[in-house]
Amino acid sequence: QIFLFLESSVMVPDNVIVTIKKKILRVKGRFGSLNKKFYNNDILILYKKNKNLIRIHSYYNTRNKPAMVRTIASLIYNMILGVTNGFIFKMRVVYSHFPIIVKGIINTNSLDIRNYFGQKKINLFYFPSRISFDLSYIQDKRIILKSKCLESLSLSCSSIQHYFRINNKDTRIFIDGIFVSEKNSGP
Repeated sequence: QIFLFLESSVMVPDNVIVTIKKKILRVKGRFGSLNKKFYNNDILILYKKNKNLIRIHSYYNTRNKPAMVRTIASLIYNMILGVTNGFIFKMRVVYSHFPIIVKGIINTNSLDIRNYFGQKKINLFYFPSRISFDLSYIQDKRIILKSKCLESLSLSCSSIQHYFRINNKDTRIFIDGIFVSEKNSGP
């Protein structure tokens, strides 16, 4: 079934400034600003300042257009949520025999992870400048990552979790790794 017109809308809070110019969306809030380019699609993004509402329109739709409209709406919503509240991901360091050593290097914004399964290899993970990490809970085997951009934060956490994934072993016995335990949006 083909629809001729699709629309989705996102409410903008009063403490957020939104500008749209040539399909580049800029969102400014308490925690800074985020930019996103929406060049690769033929969807209209309109901002009505008097109603504090962003509308996403699509005409003459094919099968994938409803999903694209809703995806763009949720991306914009996550940008607004990021600049007002921020995002926090908590990761757990789990090991059974060899203790995994985690050190943070603040001036390069990177994590140094050693002794995974007793390996002598040094694993360095560099984060983008908009991601900050907190190692004050490392005695409880926790790493806390904070950012205003949900995409870069989830990509960094998933790359760490994927790198320390166990291959060719029974996962019921070998539980070593670093896993995402909590995802929150808040200060």
